[in-house]
Amino acid sequence: MNWQLYLVLGTPLLGGILLALWGHKTWAAGLNIAMCIATFIASAALTAHIISEGPLVTADKQFSSTRSMCSWSRSPPSFP
Repeated sequence: MNWQLYLVLGTPLLGGILLALWGHKTWAAGLNIAMCIATFIASAALTAHIISEGPLVTADKQFSSTRSMCSWSRSPPSFP
């Protein structure tokens, strides 16, 4: 299991939920900063994992760097 990817996706979600509940408090700015730093650290861990292990395939290939979701990924679109 690639915990780094789930952490990158889950940290901002958790931060949004927490800020929706307690965003009016005086310490909400500190919470926002903490969640941003946690997301940055998680993305750095994911980057290190990709660099050391190679392409990532997880969640039944929903997040795969080996296939593209774009219909024009094999050739760029032609513009007039």
